[in-house]
Amino acid sequence: MSDALRLEQIEYPFKKNWIVSYPWVNRPSPGPNRGRIIHIADVGGDGGSLWTATLAGWVPMNGRMALASNWGTLNSPISSITGVKSGVFAINGGGGSLIIPGGMLLPGRSRIQIEAFLLRLGTGGQNTWNIRLGSTGTVSDSAVYAIGSVPADNNRGTRAFVTVGFNDLTATSATYLAPGSSATGNAYTDVPIPALGDPITVSFLVASANTADTFRLVGYSVDLLSS
Repeated sequence: MSDALRLEQIEYPFKKNWIVSYPWVNRPSPGPNRGRIIHIADVGGDGGSLWTATLAGWVPMNGRMALASNWGTLNSPISSITGVKSGVFAINGGGGSLIIPGGMLLPGRSRIQIEAFLLRLGTGGQNTWNIRLGSTGTVSDSAVYAIGSVPADNNRGTRAFVTVGFNDLTATSATYLAPGSSATGNAYTDVPIPALGDPITVSFLVASANTADTFRLVGYSVDLLSS
């Protein structure tokens, strides 16, 4: 037997500390692995992400990670809606995913921070746009943010800053005044969501509008904070 092969068969004491990569669905149980760091290959964009085991569950290393991000420009937004009274922005590309895997959100210990920018073109009528959480990615999901504009607000840009906390079947949001904005938008308390063991989708939509107006989703970022 060669020396190289003999070395490969030795159980090194530090082998238990090697960082192993898993897809989220195949991650090991956190309880017996408290303090262990693993790599999750399918969460956090192309490079994946590092996670630490706690007694409550797996949390992002250092407590924060980017779940999804996708930004365009005012003239080249990532998605547009026009000619309809309501609709969900269809989103392609970007980093990460707007579907949060089941078991990632820990009740009382996890929250997500959402930033988004919407541009409204036209003076057709009043309108409302939402950020929603749920299982369908449609208007049937629960709103965690809402803001509207009046007919005279042509070429109006709206920037949303929203933090959402979770219990097992409800979510509560808080909004913050974005730089250059005059309104924070509406937050929601104890809205129904799927069980945290199930996937939860973040969606951006126009809830009500005049068909003469155009809405552009310029971009968004979704970050997870857990401890």
